[in-house]
Amino acid sequence: MLRAGYNGKNMDIIREQRTEGSHKHRLLHAVNATARILFAAMEEETFEASVLESMSIISHCLDFDRGYVWQNENKNGVLHYGMRFEWQNDTGKHLNPVENKAIYPYSHVPGWKAKFIKGECVNGSLGDLSQEEQDRLKPHGMKSVFAVPVYMQDTFWGYVSFDDCIQERTLSDDEMNILRSVGLMIGNAIIRHDLIFGIRASVNEIINSTQAGKTAENPEDKDLEFDKIEETSRHLLYWK
Repeated sequence: MLRAGYNGKNMDIIREQRTEGSHKHRLLHAVNATARILFAAMEEETFEASVLESMSIISHCLDFDRGYVWQNENKNGVLHYGMRFEWQNDTGKHLNPVENKAIYPYSHVPGWKAKFIKGECVNGSLGDLSQEEQDRLKPHGMKSVFAVPVYMQDTFWGYVSFDDCIQERTLSDDEMNILRSVGLMIGNAIIRHDLIFGIRASVNEIINSTQAGKTAENPEDKDLEFDKIEETSRHLLYWK
């Protein structure tokens, strides 16, 4: 029996508030888990698995079927985006996903570059997009698509996107803010990883050249190894 002052409509409102609160709690928990995983992702052998695990957590929390990390690349003076990471559940795998490791000019999906440069997101069903966007994306089996630009120190680094291959829907502001945060965390993790991996590779080159220079009997061979050391050292000094 309901207490005085509470009717069926009041209880429905309370249930909705509890559900909404529970959903926000799950979102925050997913972001915290993602942050911990990406912060700890340092080693080359486990880095990709860590990024995919973080994408999986967000995808399961928000019912996505596929997720992608796209990194920008200038090619012949034209801005392109290339796939860096890809996550799929069983539904996503059975459809027609994007070709792995492909690189595309931004004209491939009309209007997205302009949106991303303005800091805008893609959020909704394919039916909400322009006909040109639908023609490009529909063959990949998605019903809804969500994409957020990633900026690093005011530079357009790339974007993160997720697909819903089952239903047409639009994410809430809270959910889109979660995707923005996740995109930024993933981008930062990739930059940190690439920097560390590049430094390690350069240091190994210096060590190898040093050992080769020590054992070289020919003075010309020694000079060659010293030149390699100098070149690699300058590369490290001006690393960006």
